[in-house]
Amino acid sequence: WWMLVMAQIMHLIMLKTRKVSIFSHGVFNNAVMVYGLAIALILIAVVVFVPVVNEFLIGRLFPAPYWAMFLVAWGALLLVSEGRKYLGRRFPNSFVAKYFNW
Repeated sequence: WWMLVMAQIMHLIMLKTRKVSIFSHGVFNNAVMVYGLAIALILIAVVVFVPVVNEFLIGRLFPAPYWAMFLVAWGALLLVSEGRKYLGRRFPNSFVAKYFNW
């Protein structure tokens, strides 16, 4: 569940704009999105790190390899999304621009 929520958070950040890079557009200029992300991160932290909640939901702490998988997944999403946006801007009549830049 944790990995799914974190991947969706990254997906929301990456697909905030269709063609503009997240580095030039910014992450924190949409207050509703920032509040939603904060609530999701707080809920994840409570579920994972508060022992009473973790025991109630029959959970356990994550070993280090799971944290590494999360970072690899975020990096992969970042590379794919920013690469798609770059190719769409650089080559506006290409296959990528037509079929992957909506």
